[in-house]
Formats: sequence, structure tokens, C-alpha cells
Amino acid sequence: MKKTGLWFAVMLFAFGLCVPTAFAAEEEGGSIEFRVKVGSSAASINGQAVDIAKPYADNGTAMVPLSVITKAFGAKFTLEKNKLIHLTYGNHKIVFTIGEKAAVVDGKQVALAAAPKWKSDVLMVPLRTVVDAFGATLAPTDDGGIAVKASAPRAGTEEAGAAPSIDSDLGKTKIGNSYYNWSMKYPAGLVQDYYSPEENYISFTDAKGEYLLYIFVVTNDEEWTNEELLGYLTDRLADEDGVLIDKRKADKTAYPYAQVIAKEPDGHFSVTRAYYHEGTYYEVYFGDAKAKNYKELAKHYDLLDSFQPSFDAADKSMKDVSTVLNGFRPVENKDYGIKLSVPAEWQIDTEYMEFGIGLTRFRIVVSSADKGLTAEQWAQRTEREFRDSFAPDYGKVIDSGSVKAAGNDAVLRTFEYDLGDGWITEHEVFLVKGDYKYYLEYSFAKDESAKEASQFATLLKTVAIDFDYIDDNFGVISDPDEYVDRGKTAVKSSKAYNYSVAVPAYWSGDDRAGSLESPTVDYTFLGGQVRIQVDEKETLARSMATLKNFYEKELKDDPDVKKAEFGQTTVAGVPAHTFMMQGVSAGYNIYLEQVMFEKNKKTYILSLVINEPNRTDSNMKAWSGFVKSFQFKG
Repeated sequence: MKKTGLWFAVMLFAFGLCVPTAFAAEEEGGSIEFRVKVGSSAASINGQAVDIAKPYADNGTAMVPLSVITKAFGAKFTLEKNKLIHLTYGNHKIVFTIGEKAAVVDGKQVALAAAPKWKSDVLMVPLRTVVDAFGATLAPTDDGGIAVKASAPRAGTEEAGAAPSIDSDLGKTKIGNSYYNWSMKYPAGLVQDYYSPEENYISFTDAKGEYLLYIFVVTNDEEWTNEELLGYLTDRLADEDGVLIDKRKADKTAYPYAQVIAKEPDGHFSVTRAYYHEGTYYEVYFGDAKAKNYKELAKHYDLLDSFQPSFDAADKSMKDVSTVLNGFRPVENKDYGIKLSVPAEWQIDTEYMEFGIGLTRFRIVVSSADKGLTAEQWAQRTEREFRDSFAPDYGKVIDSGSVKAAGNDAVLRTFEYDLGDGWITEHEVFLVKGDYKYYLEYSFAKDESAKEASQFATLLKTVAIDFDYIDDNFGVISDPDEYVDRGKTAVKSSKAYNYSVAVPAYWSGDDRAGSLESPTVDYTFLGGQVRIQVDEKETLARSMATLKNFYEKELKDDPDVKKAEFGQTTVAGVPAHTFMMQGVSAGYNIYLEQVMFEKNKKTYILSLVINEPNRTDSNMKAWSGFVKSFQFKG
């Protein structure tokens, strides 16, 4: 039976939502010390030896595994979209971007000597930035290593960021989630550590970080047997380099489950149980850092045995941790003072204010408004950009009007477009208030219009924006979707390859420093990509021969190729060859155009690849102007 769907969902949990940091090394109110050394896999946390991926030096700063930070400090982190690292310690927060030499520390942007990066599947971060942000100290050791010291935040304080003890709910002896339909005894002595916005993951730990309990839930239509559940847990443990201590199936209990006991890579013992019940996978985990033998886990079985994939709403002793009401879940972005409620089954990203499931998406963007800009002017500008981006057969403006949003009058535009995989309907709401503009976008598959129209109206009514809070707490906020005049260009130059070219301002490129010193430079825009490529090894004649040979042998009789032409032109005063092809690639209608020419023993290739729906007069005019502007210097 195929298990791809569930495995993918669990991996999303592991890498996209939260990595539980179970076992902080510090004692309550005590101190933290850990030692690392560049080039050495030997490290220590509070005197206890640990084996880590080797730290390395980059631009004068020590790069260390992120896992060292989370284990030593007991810091929490989430990895968002496999790119943004959110690292939290007490009331301090760092946001790293993988590959970028800039971070946000407690709300302020700082420059980094070296960018966080994946190295041999280990996420490495700059140690100095973390030390400074967390108020720790860093000093050299006698053996050439680095010692980091910090005071541990006291559990239960605001600085520690701990949730109130769950024992504080008087009269409640059980806990559960009515939306995901599970319940169990209160885990006495533990506090809630993390709760995902979608409510499908919740964890509890103790003040010293010695125990970790989590419950993870994911819906899955494929029914799993206990044998398959056990195989899945066993295979995953092997992938994670854990040692399997014991495994078993409980087939005769009220709710059958599979169980594995493991000794995990950091040495602690854990027990994991997996249930499949009525289209839902439940995973219950308990880790014990104090246990010296796996048999000591038995003392936690009373708690684990109380778990069941059911929820009794009539049970007065039950604390319901779900916030779902009438199928909608309240969400909030505190930074912008924005609240709304979204369908309970949607995925949630409150930081970027993006929500949805499948092809259905809703997002909110706040940005500064130009002085005197009206919502109607803004909508007309967006409509003009839409027409410039979509050919008439693939994009339509089907409605315009007005709507209420967050208690204010706003302008509505409704668009339909097809990029090749079906028509999408998109409602766009434009609201300008004070110095800021508010953009709300709701998109969905066109064939779901009747259902989605009702849901859009319901969703829009839930949006609440604290406009005064934004006025008081923000300055200029850039608009990631700001309209750019398509007539504007910027001349870019390359010293290494002796050329200049006028690049349309609406193209996004990788020439941030204003130079094109790489042999390959790419630009992108909605539905298209442009590349400049310089080849110092292949002559123009050989390059053209290779292209023609490939076309004759591979493409000429390919039914996906609808049209192809070779031709000649002139670029920058030198003869040039052209190649054009229209066809289908991966189910999408694609247009390709290449211009190839030679100068000073270098072959220059200008390429355009664009989706047919986006092959508008505006985009093709920009491409043509780009090619014509190409000039050799001197």
C-alpha cells in the first residue's frame, strides 16, 4: 500500500512546523555552558560530552550546528518553507534566512559575517550572532576552542516564555482536542511547550526539560493496518539513526496501536505510539532524558494508555484545547494587529498572513500608500498590470465593484486566469486608510465558484484590523507587489564580459550589485525567465551545430513541439542566429526564443522562456527591447 501521502505530511511537520527541543541542559535558574571547537566533532554541554557536526570558520566567524544552540539553551525553533529559521530563547527572537547575510534580532535587522547554510544536511548558523542576541558571553578556551556561557531563564517567568502549568485548570483532569477528536489524562507536572496554529501538533515539557510529550495528528484517507503503522515507525527510526529497543502491536485494545521504544541519537529513551482511526493518523510520543534503561519508560504508560482517538464533549472534566467554532479557527498576527477566522482545515502562516488549502488561498498584505492614492486608483493600476501579464485568451477581468473590509469601504476586482492547469478565480480587495494600504486576496479553482463565493463573504466579515496600532507602530512598509512602470529600464554592465544591456525594471534578477560578472545571469517575471549566458569555450559555430543536431534528432518529430524556426538577425552590430520554438512541456504551453552571437572569441546566448498565457504584447516588447539594447563596450 502506498504511503507517500502520510510520509510527506509527517516530513512537513518535522521540517516546516516545529522541531521539538526536548532536553535543555540547564537547571532552573542556573547557568548554561557549552564548548565547541572549529574542525572538531567533540563538544560539551554543561560538562556532558556530545558529538556534533564539525563547526567551521566562515569569514572569521564560527558556524555551528543549530542543534547545539537548541540543546544547550533549550531554545525553540521553527523552519519555515525550508528557508526561514525562527529561533526563540526567552523573550529574544532571531530570524535567519538561509543563504542570506542578514538577520532580524528582536525586531531589528543586523548584518551577518556569514550566512546560515545547509552543510552535509546539517543546518549551520553563525555562533556570534546567537551569543550576542541571547545575552551570553563567548571566550576562547586553552585548547583553541570556544566557551559560551549564559544564565538560564527561570521557568514560568515571562522571560522563559513558558505557558502556565496545565495543572492550573481546576477541576480538569483530562485534556483533548474536539476538532481532531482525541483526549487523554492531564500530563501532571508538565507545561504546554508548543501548539501549532493548525492545532495538529501540541507538546508539553517540564521545567528542567527532562521530559517531552507530544501529540501529532494528520488526516489520511488511506487506511493503515497496525502492521503498516509498525513498519512505518520502524523505518522512520532507522532513517533518524535511532536504535530500536523494542516494538510491538496492540491489536486487542479498544483503540489498536503500534509502538516502538528507541534510544535516540542524543542518548535518551523514548516511546512512540501510532494510531489510525476513522481517516486520521495519531502519533503520541514520550521522551525521558532521565531514564537509564528503556524499562523505566513503563512509569509513563498510565498516561500513554489514557490516550484515545475520541473526544467526549459532555465530559466536564475535559479541557478542550481546540479553538475551532462552527468550522472556523481564529488566527492573529500580533505584529500588525490583524485578526480573522479561517476554515479549520486550512494551513496557517500567521507571520506572512497566508492561509489556505489546495488551490484555495487567502492572504493579507499591508504596505505604505503613496500620498493621495485612492483605492480605486490602486485597483486600476493592478488591473493594468494584470492585462500586461496575461494574454486575452488566458486572463480576464470579470467584475469590479465595492465591498466592506474591516469595517471600511474598499474596492473589489475579480480576475480569472489560466496558467495551463485550469482556471483560477481571484477576488482582490483594495483598502486605503491613512498612510497605509491593505490588500486582501482570495483565489480558488473556478469550478468551485458557488461554494467559494459564500466562503469568501464569510471570511471577509471576520477580518479585523487595528488601524491605529499600525499607524503608531510602523513607518514605511514596502509593497512586495508594487506596480512597476513597464517602460522603465536600468542599464547593467559587465566588465568581465564587456557588455551592457537595458533591463526592464519589472524583471527580478540576481545582479543586485548592478553588475553582470557571472557567465550566467537570470531574470524572472510572472510566467517567464530571461537568461544571459557567455560561453568562452564553445564557438558560435559549434554551439549552433549542437543546437541544430539536437533539434533534428530529439525535437523535430516530437509531437509536443508545435512550431520551430531558425533565423538570422543582428545584435550589437554583429551577425546573430535565432531559434524559436513553441510546444508543450510538463503539460504547459511554452514559448522559447534564443539569440546567439559571437564577439572576441566568446559566444553570447540570450534566452527567453515564457508560458503562452503570459506571452503578452507587453512582455514580448520588453524582451525585444532588451535584445536590441545589448551593446559591447569599447
